[in-house]
Amino acid sequence: MPISRFIQAPAPAPAPLWCKDANPLCPGWAEEGECLANPTWMVGTREHPGQCIRACGRCDVAAHLHAGEKTPPPWCEDAAPKCEAWAETGECAANAVWMVGTREAPGHCLRSCNACELVAHLYKDKVAEEEEAQAERRRAAGGAAADGA
Repeated sequence: MPISRFIQAPAPAPAPLWCKDANPLCPGWAEEGECLANPTWMVGTREHPGQCIRACGRCDVAAHLHAGEKTPPPWCEDAAPKCEAWAETGECAANAVWMVGTREAPGHCLRSCNACELVAHLYKDKVAEEEEAQAERRRAAGGAAADGA
């Protein structure tokens, strides 16, 4: 009897906050194959990122333009699917308690409101785990570099 094995790929890292599509129709166009059919407009170039870099999964095209920006930690997520749109219309300030939250209770749109640090203390165990994982990756990378020398 043959043995079947399933390997589950890790979830992709969340897209950086600056990685946004310029048009709400981008996801549909990407599904229709426009990222490959019309790459100059959809994905763009290093000098001129395209209109649909997020939908095309090509945030890397513009990463150098945002090199100094901090990527939110993995635990910092939006709890509502419309957070990004609400944040763009000013709801982070207008409806701060619900969107951002307080030091005692996180809001529903932390990622879109760039408010992860406000409630990081509530996630101290996850923050500590992530810091340890980053340190381990640095140690492993240093060891790999030393092995190759």
